[in-house]
Amino acid sequence: MSEIVNRACQLLERQRTCLERVDSLDGLERWRDAVVRDGSPQRGHGEPVPGPRAHELGDTPADGQSAARSAGQWEDLLAATLERMRAAGVLRGDADPAALAIGIVAALQGGYLLASIARDIAPMKIALDMAIDRVKTCARQS
Repeated sequence: MSEIVNRACQLLERQRTCLERVDSLDGLERWRDAVVRDGSPQRGHGEPVPGPRAHELGDTPADGQSAARSAGQWEDLLAATLERMRAAGVLRGDADPAALAIGIVAALQGGYLLASIARDIAPMKIALDMAIDRVKTCARQS
């Protein structure tokens, strides 16, 4: 297994633990804050690290398949989180957890890529904020 694939697997397992505890919009925002904080260059990493890193996976067919599995697993984790929120009444019944999860993963991927290029975490935070704002539009009104 390549180092990049290994890092993606480790990151995915850490995210699984975090996302399994999210059950509210505030919790989703705390998850976003942690992802952004963990990717901050001020933490000494030199570049943002959170994200499935799909743009780096694809040099070989095996790496490409790993990237697809990783993105799918991220979507599954986020969809399960959003489904729990829907079942708990946080999100409206017509919310589509799978579609919202795809949007969050796309924001994470695109934001990560832009943050890596700029060596500034701001693009990833902005992209994730926009995705979470979309989730908020599906919130049940109290």
